[in-house]
Amino acid sequence: MAKTPGVRQRGRIWYIDYYAGGKRYVETVGPSYKDAVAVLGGIKNDIREGRWFPRKMRNVPFDKLADQYANLKKGKTGKEKLPYIGQIRKFFAGRMVQDIGVLEVEQFKEYIMKLPKRGGGKRGASDVNHHLDDLRAILNKAIQWENIERNPAVGGKVQRLPKPPGRNEYLTVEQAGRLLDACHPHLRPIVLCALETGMRKSEILGLRWKEIRNNMIYLPGERTKNGKPREIPISERLMVELQRIRRHQSKGNVLDTSGIVFKAVRGTPSEDETRRLKVLSIGIKDFRSAWKAAKERAGIAPGFHFHDLRHTFASHQKMAGVDDYTLMELLGHSDFTMMKRYAHLTPEHKRKAVEMLPDWNSGNILGGGIPADA
Repeated sequence: MAKTPGVRQRGRIWYIDYYAGGKRYVETVGPSYKDAVAVLGGIKNDIREGRWFPRKMRNVPFDKLADQYANLKKGKTGKEKLPYIGQIRKFFAGRMVQDIGVLEVEQFKEYIMKLPKRGGGKRGASDVNHHLDDLRAILNKAIQWENIERNPAVGGKVQRLPKPPGRNEYLTVEQAGRLLDACHPHLRPIVLCALETGMRKSEILGLRWKEIRNNMIYLPGERTKNGKPREIPISERLMVELQRIRRHQSKGNVLDTSGIVFKAVRGTPSEDETRRLKVLSIGIKDFRSAWKAAKERAGIAPGFHFHDLRHTFASHQKMAGVDDYTLMELLGHSDFTMMKRYAHLTPEHKRKAVEMLPDWNSGNILGGGIPADA
């Protein structure tokens, strides 16, 4: 039998021997000489056409890669911290990682853009971009694990959607007061905390007593968006509310310092709160329904988001004259770019700024003014 160069036998097993990218590769095929010749021919053809990958990069199912990546992103509760991976898994199910190129990423982008939101309507640019970000992260991990050599979701080949201008929604002092008055007793301290600290909803709802000390809130890096710890002073108004909650939770016993501050139930409402509940005829089923009901009673637009309380905090800090660096530290921003969205000021604030101009004629400059015929 005439032997094909690069095909050799050891015992009953056939091997193939070839060079690619300046490296030598020797691979086991099996007991069939014809199979070894066919495999080597296919590899050489792939090398010529630029489609060749080392064996460890071949035939890796995307489902397996996604599962491995998801396992790395599980928190202490065992749940994935990947809100967008579901649609990624669904679109690439049954495909091999090595078969995903720029075209497939572009097709995924179009798929997400056309996918209706859960509540109806089109998906926003941020939502589409978040899906692309998670896909890019998964494929970056595939490079690290030597499943692929290049990431088709990076390098500008697949354009991200342009981000819309940041939301500038914020409440006036009068609107914020109405909203607080309209809140269920269990929701009110949460809203107050957002207005007084500018913290994100996840940071507030996850706040623990051990993170509160010396009239400060100390957020650890694992609970902040940018992964950096943050210190936030507690105002007197918020401190009074926190002390009230603490009394309800402790009930004379030692308080669990690792416990959540804003629990669903915090003791029996006072007589005033009970009377107020009867007047408003409300009940708290979950955070979303309570928030929606409070906005309706306060006459706040339905499109006002809880996150806009963070904008409210920042806007009023800005109008009070707080410098950008301090505001950046309070909000946990890593640069000044985000500060631009808080440049909007109320007409009253702008009017006060103009009224602070000096009396130009007070110094009798130019003898009372320039003559009209000058």
